[in-house]
Amino acid sequence: MNVTDVTGERQVSAFGAGAPAGMGQDEFLRMLVVQLQNQDPLNPMDSQNFSAQLAQFSSLEQLIKMNNQLGDIGISQNIQNNAQTVGMIGKDVVASSDLVTIGEAGSSEIRFQLEARASETTVSIFDANGGLVRTLDVGESPAGSNQIVWDGNDSSGVRVAPGVYRLQVSGVDRAGSRVGATTSVSGRVTGVTFENGTPELLMGDLRVSLGDVISIRLAEGET
Repeated sequence: MNVTDVTGERQVSAFGAGAPAGMGQDEFLRMLVVQLQNQDPLNPMDSQNFSAQLAQFSSLEQLIKMNNQLGDIGISQNIQNNAQTVGMIGKDVVASSDLVTIGEAGSSEIRFQLEARASETTVSIFDANGGLVRTLDVGESPAGSNQIVWDGNDSSGVRVAPGVYRLQVSGVDRAGSRVGATTSVSGRVTGVTFENGTPELLMGDLRVSLGDVISIRLAEGET
């Protein structure tokens, strides 16, 4: 609506077809008050336009309340989800991951899945800098889940440093065509972190996103 001052020399556009994008409740109300203060007493505001602006204000107020309520619901859901995530501590899980950990002693299990039978399968292990540590020749592998054991030694038979290593599985069938492969990790959840803004499961030195979890089962002796 156009607002004309008492001299009739100037018009101020307080509202167009609706409230400007991004206008808040307080700004809307202040503009409405200014419009009332500056109207021509000999030509007062049209009652239909005034009613329409009041309706706009009411709608804006309801939208703000709805937005606040949705925000509260989101916070409640996050709290509930975080509590459920913490409840996974102590559970044994299997999750999609191309990482494997090795300690100062002992071996590590490597799990991978093949889309079809492979006549030749190799598992390459890389360190944190991307350097090739060792390549394991697995040979023929069936379709589906497979498991092998890495003794923790590099290609020279020397024990590697404890830490996290990256895996790459390659398979080909008898025709020489590549066979699709994915890797996974299994272990017990030892903790939960929210450091990156989303909950992640801690499995020793590994961090696993909830979206990567394939299966969850009770730890031995847990009911």
